[in-house]
Amino acid sequence: EDVMNYYGNAQKLTLNDPVSLSDKVIEYTYDSQESKFKVQCVAIKDCHHGWPEERLTPLNTNKYVLDFFDSLNK
Repeated sequence: EDVMNYYGNAQKLTLNDPVSLSDKVIEYTYDSQESKFKVQCVAIKDCHHGWPEERLTPLNTNKYVLDFFDSLNK
């Protein structure tokens, strides 16, 4: 999360209110009307730097990442 904060600040982005995707998953987004850049961080309780399977958490990580990259083309 510190690294995401660094990238957000380096691009002069603003941290939006965190969004709870479930009781174990929180999404943090940094963006700005003036910038094409966007930084997102998804924190999954007790997963640290893992890429957990959907059966272990209420988040399909592969779909989440692909949806993020798809959103960059809009």
